[in-house]
Amino acid sequence: MMNGDRPPDRWQVENDQDSPADDRPVGGFMAAYVGHRYPVDELLALYRDHADVHPEEEPTLRPRAARIRAFDVPTLSGAVVHFDRLSVAPERLQELLEERLPGATWHVGRVSGLAKYGIVHTIVPAPKDESTGQTMVIELFGHAIGADHYPLPRTWFDPFRAAWRLAEQSGTPEPVVGALGLRIERATYANTFIPGIGVPFYL
Repeated sequence: MMNGDRPPDRWQVENDQDSPADDRPVGGFMAAYVGHRYPVDELLALYRDHADVHPEEEPTLRPRAARIRAFDVPTLSGAVVHFDRLSVAPERLQELLEERLPGATWHVGRVSGLAKYGIVHTIVPAPKDESTGQTMVIELFGHAIGADHYPLPRTWFDPFRAAWRLAEQSGTPEPVVGALGLRIERATYANTFIPGIGVPFYL
């Protein structure tokens, strides 16, 4: 995926036959950084927490989960980055990847959920798994935290919304939100576009 491709969403029906289950260990750049592989039952439980699953989908989920290769990335889990404006959050996360996973080219784009929910959720192109040749992503999920290191409530950013809209529309300076942090709670290397590992349903 470092060349701009992205893996399919293997939870979706149109990708049911895209690849067989594969139990080989990760190969290539990320082999030194991955930890726990999520087994099928754990993937299913996490997906139900993340997605709006309809009852008729249930019989199809297990074979889809069996084709998903998803691994914890311990060096990123628990990491904290600091920011004072929303626009710098992607840059700070990219710096974290470059520091903790040196030697690859990283590009963090859109960070979802920060202004509205006080969370960070982003999907980052990652080096291929050389064992399978599959394109991969790293999914980052965490919370905005205050100086006391506790997660900020969902409503914390509400007073800044009008100023953000004005800045987007008129080019006025973006409001400074203070010395805050983003704590990464889950970091996942996976062969599906939106793994949803540890990410609650928030849309």
